[in-house]
Amino acid sequence: MQEINVDKIMEEIREEIEEKGIKNQPLEFADVNLAADFLELPEKYDKDMMHRELVNLNGVWDTSLEELQSNHPLKRAVKKVIQKAVRMVVSSHVAKQVAFNASVVDSINMLNCLARENEELKEEVRQLKEQMKQLNEK
Repeated sequence: MQEINVDKIMEEIREEIEEKGIKNQPLEFADVNLAADFLELPEKYDKDMMHRELVNLNGVWDTSLEELQSNHPLKRAVKKVIQKAVRMVVSSHVAKQVAFNASVVDSINMLNCLARENEELKEEVRQLKEQMKQLNEK
């Protein structure tokens, strides 16, 4: 039978936590370094920026809890116990957040459709103005 070295496993877990940058204390808002340009709102519609942000939003809106993975049997067992405990506490909140995120992303996707329609209508108005100008010159 294989002997289990709990101290070694705990050290590996501590190293993994340190590598991932997880701290013992909860993250405070003051700890989050937000870039100034992130906080600035754009002055006007930017089609390329909108596309980039939509691609990002459509890729990350689902914040469902993911299974914790490990190849080590004891780590896997510990992670499974922790995950079950966490799921019991946060699963309803996570489900509400996922539903909210999906609604927000769907709404923003629809707003993007309106922005594209608006661009098409602006072009049509420009063309009609040009035609009116040409007709008035005759």
